Amino acid sequence: VDFSNERVLHVSMGAQSSAGYSLSLANDEVLVVHDMAHLRLQWNEPAAGMMTAQVMTQPCLIIKLAKGDYARLQLLDQQENLLAELSVD
Repeated sequence: VDFSNERVLHVSMGAQSSAGYSLSLANDEVLVVHDMAHLRLQWNEPAAGMMTAQVMTQPCLIIKLAKGDYARLQLLDQQENLLAELSVD
């Protein structure tokens, strides 16, 4: 990682009590509008009633982002729900 030109972002779903949770990039493009970068994630949870292994998991992603003309970052799920918004100055 070239920290003079790139940022590293750690995204976590937090502790989960069963298998079936996963987190991935919905696409590898970041949309920048004004000073806000929008990153879309595929945020998956097991379906209600689905049989899953009872294990502690903590799905996460480490994402390398190019620095650019944005001061804030929004993380959105596949339905455009806001997961997080943060300053990246």
